[in-house]
Amino acid sequence: MSEIPSRGLYAKLWPMYRRFTVHLTGEWGYLALGCLMMLAIAATNTLMIWLFGMPIDLLNQGQYDAILKILFALAVVALVNHALHISVVALNAWLGLRFIGRVRQVMLARCLATSYPVLDKIQRGDVLTRLSADLDKVSRLMVDLPLALASHLFIFLFYAGMLFWIDFKLAILALAISPLFLIHQRAFGKHKHRVSQQFMAAFARLLSFESETMGNLRGISSFAAEKEIQRRHGHIFSPARDGAMRSKMLDAWFSSTFSVLIYLSGLLIVGFAIYAIRQGEFSVGHLVSFLLYLGYISVPVRGVAHLAMQCEEDIAAAERVIVLLDMQPIVAETSDAKPLHTSSGKIEFEKVSFTYPGGAKPVIQNVDLTIASGDTVALVGPSGSGKSTFARLLMRFYDPQLGAIKIDGSDIRHATLESLRKHVAVVWQEPFLIDDTIRANLLLARADASEAQLIQACEASYAWGFISEMEQGLDSPVGAEGTGLSAGQRQRLSLAQAFLRDAPILLLDEASSALDSHAEQMVVKAVAKLQQGRTTLIIAHRYSSIRSANYVVYFNGDGTITVGSHVELLETHPGYRQATQWQTGVTEEIIQGK
Repeated sequence: MSEIPSRGLYAKLWPMYRRFTVHLTGEWGYLALGCLMMLAIAATNTLMIWLFGMPIDLLNQGQYDAILKILFALAVVALVNHALHISVVALNAWLGLRFIGRVRQVMLARCLATSYPVLDKIQRGDVLTRLSADLDKVSRLMVDLPLALASHLFIFLFYAGMLFWIDFKLAILALAISPLFLIHQRAFGKHKHRVSQQFMAAFARLLSFESETMGNLRGISSFAAEKEIQRRHGHIFSPARDGAMRSKMLDAWFSSTFSVLIYLSGLLIVGFAIYAIRQGEFSVGHLVSFLLYLGYISVPVRGVAHLAMQCEEDIAAAERVIVLLDMQPIVAETSDAKPLHTSSGKIEFEKVSFTYPGGAKPVIQNVDLTIASGDTVALVGPSGSGKSTFARLLMRFYDPQLGAIKIDGSDIRHATLESLRKHVAVVWQEPFLIDDTIRANLLLARADASEAQLIQACEASYAWGFISEMEQGLDSPVGAEGTGLSAGQRQRLSLAQAFLRDAPILLLDEASSALDSHAEQMVVKAVAKLQQGRTTLIIAHRYSSIRSANYVVYFNGDGTITVGSHVELLETHPGYRQATQWQTGVTEEIIQGK
């Protein structure tokens, strides 16, 4: 959502409240309670100021006993006021955290539903900023703002009422000056919204870069790229720093000029009040009370002006949160989607064509392919030719623009996403592990697995050897992204997940390509076990990985494929033959057995 400077603050606030009030369902009673508490705080504040002015007149009259009673009453009212303040702060914090929790769950669900495409549009650090700092500002807008407005409104009304009760003419003069503060706020408000948008965008870019850097420390060190990263960080930090500085300076100018207006208005009113005393229209006690109310009435006026400036920043944050909430998943279940029931795992691609959103040319074009149940197929080709896209289409991370993909004769677009993905066990080149125990990571694959089934899967994947040697066994922590385990251990744990999945289709993304020879040997043995009785797709980055394949699907790079055995493609496909020679270093004559 882009800023429209000519729009008033109310016109910008209303769509935000319409959008986010659904997340306050069931909390209106608590908000009403908060407003009542604000009313009580305003009333006790007003009473304290009045009681504070009374002893002056009583002192002049010599009524010392009455003064003691007034001071006792003032102490009681102050204690009640303090208790109300604590209660409303606690209520406000509780409501805000509940609101943040609800919206954050919805935002995370949206990210999970959108999956890959969300990171195509928004960087990871930017997503995290919207989930944390931006959402905090939305909570301030939806929970803090109504209670703060209620507080300022009640205090203003009580204090203004007392000013009119003490002296009608001076009160009229005080109110006549108030439009100056509205004009002042509007002048600064539109600049605050624009500056806040620029700062949040720059800060999100900075956080994304820092998140990316922290995730690639090993690579940065291996390239000795520390100085270049620091240079780029400084370049990205500069706009964020400048944006923060502009925002702070704008706040400082707003606050200082607002204070000047307050002081000048106060001096004008005090001058008229002194004139009224000389005319005998005022007692000293009444003058003290009037000046106290006049001084304190600037608090809600200043508060409302500050809230208006704050709202510009919060609205800008809300606009960024809404962008994430409005992201639609590229793939959605149909209204008549049913669970996929199959056990054989036959895969059919029928005249499938696919182009990535915004892409210039198709990655998969008019592909016809049938993979029989139990076959092992190697997906081979240059980088960017469509191997991973083929797997993503099978998993329904994306839908093809043309054609159909079927499993055992059922179009996967008519199956529920959960049931489809339960029929495919995936072992990625970089295993999916969460920062928890080995047990918790295994249960991701099968939540109802028993202890015996967990151990059996670990034994089948040759992972039980290192797990049993750990002091806590299955309850040993793996660390963030599995950093507590070696590469080979992480891969074997990933294979154990696939054994637990027990799906009819197995997708392997070159599971042993980054391992040493010993670890690779153990993973290869585990993979051989896992392939038994399953339809297996191997995304092969190394041509040595295709030895177990029944046949090869070679992605030509123009959206088309060529299918054949390893020997057939060596003889008939120049691109496949050349790629094989480059990797093996073997001449064409030796490869062909001449």
